[in-house]
Amino acid sequence: VQTCALPISWLTGTALMHTGLSHKGNRGRLRMASLVLLMATFNLALFGTFLTRSGVIQSVHAFGISNLGPVLGGAIVLSVLLCGALIVWRLPQIQYQDEKKHAWGWVGQRLMVSLLVLMTIATLWGTLYPLFARAFRGEEIAVTPGFFKVVVAPMGVFFLVIFAISPLLRNQRTENLQREAALRLAIFAVVFGAVFMLYGFQNPVVALVLALAALSVKSVIWKAQRPIGTAMRTEGRDKWWNVIHAASPYFGHLGLVILLSAITINVVGEVKEQGKIALNQKATIAGITLRLDDAQVIQYADRQSFQ
Repeated sequence: VQTCALPISWLTGTALMHTGLSHKGNRGRLRMASLVLLMATFNLALFGTFLTRSGVIQSVHAFGISNLGPVLGGAIVLSVLLCGALIVWRLPQIQYQDEKKHAWGWVGQRLMVSLLVLMTIATLWGTLYPLFARAFRGEEIAVTPGFFKVVVAPMGVFFLVIFAISPLLRNQRTENLQREAALRLAIFAVVFGAVFMLYGFQNPVVALVLALAALSVKSVIWKAQRPIGTAMRTEGRDKWWNVIHAASPYFGHLGLVILLSAITINVVGEVKEQGKIALNQKATIAGITLRLDDAQVIQYADRQSFQ
């Protein structure tokens, strides 16, 4: 079973940082989303630990069976119930009416958060489906990485699209919309053509993603100019702290763009080969020469290990 337990909480954590910035900068915007994502990230971190420590899955990412499973399972159930009760109790205080909620910038923000949440749900389903199949149908089913490539990868591309065109949306501070659109179209064409040619005119998906990534980087730099410039103009001992504080969210955005681009290149450029090798023999697989010196099965208290 291929499990993606740890990235589940990473996805909601990334969405939480985004909603947290919007909440802080717009006096309450996405307040409900921030609270729900905060609670979800905590509980999913516990859940990822539960998957890898309880022995409910058989995976290279698991650490074998331990007595921690029931304790963690009970803690997760209790935490989810308490979080739900807290939201219901404080609902009147955390609801927020935004007069700009129909603006395109607001729609773009919600789309980006929604995509991260959908990635989380898809990853969670791919992780849990083998457990459901085993419990309810008695079948052992392995969800391969191909599932995540087909389901999650398009969401990542769409995420880059929103990033790339965000300065062109209404209610954004673009002084000359036509000039900005023409410049972005030129950058997209140049990067797409260069990457497509570099890959021998065989990988248009990589060229598309890297072209969108280039536009996304431009969007991040464009959005960072005003807050960083404002921080640079401040005086006093806290000037550079203010600059770091203003720039840090945009480094996070750049990291996300780099991550999505790297995943795409890895998926397209992945090489898989299978071969047989006997003791004291060599084999060349994917350009790497391997020699098999020894092979043995070691029995541990909770598992067998083939080394």
